[in-house]
Amino acid sequence: MNSVLNYREVLGVVLSGGRGTNMEPLTPYLDKPLIRLLGKPLIYYPTSNLVHLGLRTIYIISRDPTKVGNEVGRYFNNVSIEMLDRGGVMISIVH
Repeated sequence: MNSVLNYREVLGVVLSGGRGTNMEPLTPYLDKPLIRLLGKPLIYYPTSNLVHLGLRTIYIISRDPTKVGNEVGRYFNNVSIEMLDRGGVMISIVH
């Protein structure tokens, strides 16, 4: 594992806002982070990369944090989801 992660906790941030109006007709009822690609929502891929790097705390900034947080929680074990003020969600992943 990377030595930086051994000495201090590194936080991850994923920006996932937007309605995806430039992606219509894929997004009339679905926010852009929740569009499916290869069977998983787009938000899964950057979050998964951060988890595989060993990050335990990931902040996701979203227009609809409840939907995004719930969707991410479906794909990772031992996930704690905490809603933040002003459109964010903090996801803690216990390894």
